[in-house]
Amino acid sequence: MRRFVIILSLILSAQWTSAQNFYNTPSDARATAMGGVSMAVTGDAYATSANPSAALFGRKTIQAAFGYTKFSGEPMRHNRMMSFGVYGKVENRHLFAAGGNFGIEPILEYSGKRPGVQRYEVAYGYKATERFAFAVTARYVRTYGHYRGGCIIWDFNTGGIDFSVTGQLPTKILDGAAVATLGAKLTGCLGGMPEYDIYIFGASVGGGLVMPFTDSHSLEIGVDAKYGWAGDCGHMVYGGIGAEYTLMQLLYFRIGGNITHYTDPYVDYRTIGYGTIGVGVRFFHLQLDVSYSAGRRNAPMANMFQFSVGLDF
Repeated sequence: MRRFVIILSLILSAQWTSAQNFYNTPSDARATAMGGVSMAVTGDAYATSANPSAALFGRKTIQAAFGYTKFSGEPMRHNRMMSFGVYGKVENRHLFAAGGNFGIEPILEYSGKRPGVQRYEVAYGYKATERFAFAVTARYVRTYGHYRGGCIIWDFNTGGIDFSVTGQLPTKILDGAAVATLGAKLTGCLGGMPEYDIYIFGASVGGGLVMPFTDSHSLEIGVDAKYGWAGDCGHMVYGGIGAEYTLMQLLYFRIGGNITHYTDPYVDYRTIGYGTIGVGVRFFHLQLDVSYSAGRRNAPMANMFQFSVGLDF
């Protein structure tokens, strides 16, 4: 009992987080379809952009994936994002992961430069006990060809460090077959730029519940709450909820929703909400995922499609 109290205290104490995509956009279709939750749901190939320590509780030894995002919302309808992620486990206790994404924007007419953003991350995780794991992530982010407050071209480079933890708690649901998980991540960055969800400090906590009804049917539910602070550029408050239904480990049906409030003076959006849906298909070791995000017409993630293809072993 004392061990679980310690784990719960660590998880609930704090999570400093810094996402690195356009307006809190997840890197992969699965996370997007589940409302953006990523702290305590089953980890996948995009572990570095979520909670790397959660991947240590999954059954896969190796996962790799590539994703493509097509924005259709009015402020970003010409933008594109590509992402990648990979991890491998050693003796199911050590995890090594890498990932990142590349954002591409339209060419600026007055400068002839194409703005963009690049993110690279590496992570190491360790499963200390059967119910507790932690991970450390190092990050580098580069943006280029942008302007703010007029026509000033500027570049922005920053780095960050994450510390994430995940703990599993026993349940009496479905005669103890259900698994409850709590996750958290502590992050610090050298600078803040909310347009790409880069925050100097932040705080989040997430919970997840996996319910295997039979060997062929299961349901996973997750919730996240996040806070990000970017100094003079304002802050972000985020909440998300999502679910994934698995049929015979072959088909996946996902649904979710999220809402985010910004105070960045350079952002035209204050409170943005989205509804999300998605499906996945698994064929041997290959998995294909697609998601759709719906919101008001002038929101960045409105009518956004995201595709991911991955391999696992």
